[in-house]
Amino acid sequence: YLTVRRDHVVEDSIEQIKQRLADLKKPLKIKFVNEEGVDQGGVQKEFCQLVVHELFRPETDLFVYDNDNRFIWFNTQQRTN
Repeated sequence: YLTVRRDHVVEDSIEQIKQRLADLKKPLKIKFVNEEGVDQGGVQKEFCQLVVHELFRPETDLFVYDNDNRFIWFNTQQRTN
């Protein structure tokens, strides 16, 4: 199981996956912290929706929208932090 907080879904997932690389071939099971859901597909689907939503937020700067071609692609520009 990946046990994640809704407000830190990406960070929690990455940290737990890094600690369990040997488990990557196992079926994905999710548990949200302080929630009683049993993952029979619905929790997993909700988890995937939350992760995708977070990754594509403009603030993450991971993807860019190309207005000319109307598609989203990986951001290849250098960050200046």
